[in-house]
Amino acid sequence: MRLLRKRVRGFFALQAILMLVSGGLKLTRSFSMDNISFASANCMAGLMFLGAWWTTRKVTPYRNPWGMAASVICISTGAYIAWAAHIRGGFSRSGWLSMILGTAGLYLYSQGGRAPRPTLPASAAD
Repeated sequence: MRLLRKRVRGFFALQAILMLVSGGLKLTRSFSMDNISFASANCMAGLMFLGAWWTTRKVTPYRNPWGMAASVICISTGAYIAWAAHIRGGFSRSGWLSMILGTAGLYLYSQGGRAPRPTLPASAAD
């Protein structure tokens, strides 16, 4: 389990770096509206993967919504990549790897219950 967590966290970090770098590279070419929207979408996805990487560094008994969101994104993009390769008569290792790691991340980070909410003492509520 520990090795699987390490691999999924590494995949989140790799996704964050690639998304942030590709968004920055797109902005260096020109400042057209298409490039700006592409870069902002990549940066938002990169920040989501960065949040997933950061919040999964310690094992907790609670669900991790950042890890779950990043895992669902991995599964959906991997499914699209594998489907697009299949339509062209090919096979995509990266699509299947993304789906496998996304499924593993969803399994790892969706276990547990909701984190307890802090409650105010009765004297402070008045």
